Amino acid sequence: LSMRWRSAGRTLVSTLLSGGTMGYTAYISIIYAYGGVANVLYFGYVACLGLSVAGVALSLALSSPSTISTELIEKLPRRSVSLFLLGISGLLILVWGGLAVASIAAGSASEANTILVTDLAFVIPAFLLAGHWFWRKRPAGVVLAGTMLVLNVVLNLSIVSGQLVRFAVGIDPSWGLAGLFATIAFGRGRLLISGPP
Repeated sequence: LSMRWRSAGRTLVSTLLSGGTMGYTAYISIIYAYGGVANVLYFGYVACLGLSVAGVALSLALSSPSTISTELIEKLPRRSVSLFLLGISGLLILVWGGLAVASIAAGSASEANTILVTDLAFVIPAFLLAGHWFWRKRPAGVVLAGTMLVLNVVLNLSIVSGQLVRFAVGIDPSWGLAGLFATIAFGRGRLLISGPP
């Protein structure tokens, strides 16, 4: 790779990592802040939400999709990433849509309502757009798809960590859940690190 390509690659990687991790922070802060977790950290959740959303917006605004060459896109696992993003979107629509319909039928909000709203309104549309753009070889799709992949890996690892914390404090963990999300995180992590040498 040329020095210019190496520099562009480092900039792209830092954009994806910062955007994805701040996206995760925004996601979890929405759940805590809007989910009514009223403890001494409440204002911290609210602050994290505002700052992380601003950080994601700034990270994406400072990214330069125009510097991403067609040659680079061809070396990335475009089909695997696109199919994952589109597939996980379809799965979430079915599961979360089913929970929402059940809540409507029961006449009361689901306990997971904050997650349902966040995923259906923001995360799933972002996954769909990223998958579509990346499939069509659009440079902006590389940025958005990479950012959403990082968010997904960090989220899955946090779910695994949550089960380990439950075990550490003497609460029965769901090892099946931890194993499922650890496997997903590993698979998505492999997609993140594959691509041009």
